[in-house]
Amino acid sequence: MKIIHIVSNINNESAGPSYTVPALAEGCMGAGAEVEIFTLKPFDRPNPPVHVKAFKSSRFPHSQMGRSPEMRNALIEASRSCNIFHSQGIWMYPNIYAVLTRRDNQCKSVISPRGMLSERALGFSRWKKKISWFLGQGKALKLADMMHATSVSEYNDIRRMGLRQPVVLLPNGIEVCHLPEFTARSKNRRRKLLFLSRIHPQKNIEDLIFAWNNVMHKFQEWDLIIAGPVENNPYAEKMMRLAASVGVDRVSFSGEVTGKEKTNLYRQSDLLVLPTLSENFGMVVAEALAMEVPVICSKGAPWEGLEKKSAGWWIDIGEKPLTDCLEQALRCSPEELQAKGRNGRKWMEEDFSWNKIGGDMLQAYQWILEPKRCSCPEYVIRD
Repeated sequence: MKIIHIVSNINNESAGPSYTVPALAEGCMGAGAEVEIFTLKPFDRPNPPVHVKAFKSSRFPHSQMGRSPEMRNALIEASRSCNIFHSQGIWMYPNIYAVLTRRDNQCKSVISPRGMLSERALGFSRWKKKISWFLGQGKALKLADMMHATSVSEYNDIRRMGLRQPVVLLPNGIEVCHLPEFTARSKNRRRKLLFLSRIHPQKNIEDLIFAWNNVMHKFQEWDLIIAGPVENNPYAEKMMRLAASVGVDRVSFSGEVTGKEKTNLYRQSDLLVLPTLSENFGMVVAEALAMEVPVICSKGAPWEGLEKKSAGWWIDIGEKPLTDCLEQALRCSPEELQAKGRNGRKWMEEDFSWNKIGGDMLQAYQWILEPKRCSCPEYVIRD
């Protein structure tokens, strides 16, 4: 089976698809498929796990639309021999090409919205999305052979949009075996509450700043670290001004962290917090749990298992629920939080292997290619 994953950008390590798309492609390759990734230039990540082709894009009609006649022509040619075009994300030209370039060939199309169909996500840059819909994204969504949802909430978003195709319901994964073994955190040090993600309105950092301000005086041994891109980021600048105006103490904006620096930050942290308004998965939650860091996550992300697995807290969105949860979590002893962290890593090892998810995705591909010969996997929803 030959598969091409199409994604507009996989350079930004603070964005989930930069990890999840190559990892899924590698999982499919490990299950026996021939896999490539098509993306836009510039692409400068060293040693990608699968072969990547990067295509130049045009500034017309807008640089953020990612129009690329070069990619379009390559996909038309590839559709003659490829079995699956899997579009990762929506709203940009590459995601439109992934469906509309197949013409009459036997190549099937799958779309992973990557959280971009949630009601809150649709509210951001509304006019750009209306233009994209008119330029072909609406048609592409309707003509796709199968959708991919990483959570039940994303499945509901797909159906709310009136899309009736089969939906393969598979989470993102985390390659725990590639992560370092946990190193016990040193004693007699300051404890760290970590936010690590894009600094974007969707992440709801306002509530975190206000909630921290409500509790910080009670927990003098704790610091808040907000890690994510701040350069040329108006929202990050707004959040730094907010923190200064509120007068919070012991909070730092550390900027973007990647690679070993990110691994070390997880190792130094006692607790991760993600107060997001909307998230189809929340890759940072899986990463933190795999590094034995317990998590506070809002119900904007589908991590109800945090409490079932005793690996953290899953709370309502809002300043008060977050304040109340911080009151509880920051009172926990280091040993209590470390126990929750160990539960989280065990959960990731058991249920979130990319090899398993890649193999399951391959079975779903096989079913849409040969529905009469192959039985429908139980994780594909047809109603």
